[in-house]
This record gives sequence, C-alpha cells and structure tokens, in this order.
Amino acid sequence: MRLVIDGETKQPVSDGKNYGIKLSLFPPASRGKFKLATYILSPDPLVDAAAVLLAKGENTIPLPGRVDSGTLEITSLTQSEVAGTFEFDAVALVEYGHPIKYDTITVRNGKFRVPITSYGEE
Repeated sequence: MRLVIDGETKQPVSDGKNYGIKLSLFPPASRGKFKLATYILSPDPLVDAAAVLLAKGENTIPLPGRVDSGTLEITSLTQSEVAGTFEFDAVALVEYGHPIKYDTITVRNGKFRVPITSYGEE
C-alpha cells in the first residue's frame, strides 16, 4: 500500500506563506523514519518517501522546485488512522524572468494525525 497524505500548513513556513503539502510513502507503508525527496512519478529505489509543496490559490498546483532533504516519520499506523511528523528543505521557483528567482523554504516540526479514508492497490 502506498500512503498519500494531503494537507496544508496551519502556520506560515520560513517564507511567511502557507502551502498545501502532499506527502507520499512508497510501499510498503509501515511505522518508521524515512528519507524524503522531491515527488516523483515512479519510485526511485534510493528514496522511501516524497514531498511536494502546493501553491495555495484558486488552482492548487505543484510549486516548481525540489525537496533537497528531509524526513517523514510514521509514529502510528492502524487500519483507520495514520500519525507522524515531517520536516524538509525545499528550493522553490518564486519568479520567472532573468534571472529566475528561487527561495529556500524550510518546513520544521510538521505533524499530522489523519483518518485513512480510502485504500488502493497502488
């Protein structure tokens, strides 16, 4: 089972903004601490989990950029609920132009406790 957690920041992160966050843990989902990297479509054998920041607005879209380092820790996993913590550093594209501007976004002390609402074969 691949575990996907969708949510949003309750408090602004290091750049003063709130974001949507999607965390994915590649199979098999279990308790433990996992290395986070940029969200990818097909799992990389060197990456256990992935994160993507989502720009908030009318159309929530992935924020161009990458997650350089971080961790996702699953502290509780039952058939009905998952809980844990996460932290990561992301480099995000903030402005197109010449030069293109990037910003480092630091996410620390992230926590979640959410119900498991659906199951899939992925």
